[in-house]
This record gives sequence, structure tokens and C-alpha cells, in this order.
Amino acid sequence: AEKAEGEELRQEKEKTRAELEKAGEVAAELRVRLAQAGCVCTGAGNEDDASVAAANGSWEATEELRAKLRAVFDKMDLNKDGTVDEEERAEASGLLNELHMEYGVRADVVLKGALTYSAFEALHVREWEVARKEQALA
Repeated sequence: AEKAEGEELRQEKEKTRAELEKAGEVAAELRVRLAQAGCVCTGAGNEDDASVAAANGSWEATEELRAKLRAVFDKMDLNKDGTVDEEERAEASGLLNELHMEYGVRADVVLKGALTYSAFEALHVREWEVARKEQALA
């Protein structure tokens, strides 16, 4: 009976070791795919650990994206009051569609009411992050 228990325990350890090895391979592949997708990830104390970054949501949009968002917002803000209302967005729908296509953001991002730049940026950065994660995991 002890011999059977020992063999069962050895098999369980071997299975666990194989699962850990596979998990390491998956994590390494995820890091490569995230880098290819242009994601900048920061983990809790280990900036190379993409799995930690994905788990805690610490993805960061690029400065290029933020600059593009600012430029688009400024073009849409026709009366230069610091907000973009539905009428201004309607007039700039082509510009918004170009932005969404360029950065892989869903075209149906919900923009309602008058938006300040910070609200506009937050909505688009969130959608950009989701799109990048979906692309990296596809």
C-alpha cells in the first residue's frame, strides 16, 4: 500500500511539474505577443511579467496614442470651449472613424453628451487597451 501511495505521489508531482512548465511557456508566449502588439505592461514589482500586468490591469497607452487623441479632440472642438458635444462629434464623424480604424478601437464607442478631453481620452484608452489585449490573446 505504501509503495502504491509513493508511486501515486510521484506521478502527482510529475504532473504538477509539467503543468508549471506549460504555464511558463504560455506566459513567455503571452509576453512576446504583447510586445508584438505594441503593449507596454508594468507588473507589480516585475515589469517583465505580462501575466501580472494583464491580471491587475496596469496597461498603458502609448504617448503617440495620447497625442493623436488630443489632436483629434482639438479638431472636433469647433467652438474651443474645452468640450465636444454631440453636434461637434457628428460633424467630425469621419475623423473619429479614422481614429478608431487606425488604433483598432471599436467603431461603436459610446460617446454621449458633452465630453471633456479627459473623459474622451479615458473612453478611448480603455477601448484601445481592450483591443490590444484581444489581439494579443487571439
